[in-house]
Amino acid sequence: MPVLEGLSFEVQAGEFAAVVGRSGCGKTTLLSLLAGFLRCTEGAVFADRVRIAGPSPERAVILQENNLLPWLTAAGLRLVRLLEREIARVRRSLAPWRNAVMRSRYGPALRRHIHKLEQARTTYGRAG
Repeated sequence: MPVLEGLSFEVQAGEFAAVVGRSGCGKTTLLSLLAGFLRCTEGAVFADRVRIAGPSPERAVILQENNLLPWLTAAGLRLVRLLEREIARVRRSLAPWRNAVMRSRYGPALRRHIHKLEQARTTYGRAG
């Protein structure tokens, strides 16, 4: 059953577009295609004249529901959780070294860099 048959539109730089429709009309499918979470069975989706072949940091989608990484399988999500745990373990093990450096003469410069990294991480977190 075709969901987005015959659909074609352009959004110019600086424009704002909204997708409105009844339940089941294809809004989420369209957004998932634009984000690269889904592939077209026919036709193509382009962003800046480049065919969308998969997810990219060039595009961000914030959905109404809290679906984390919806393109991953259950095994992929499990792997993400394992990686997050490993990162936390490494951070804990490095904490004494980080604290020693922060107390040294390099601490003020390191604090500035960490602050900038945290700002960037927060910005990326808001986008996706």
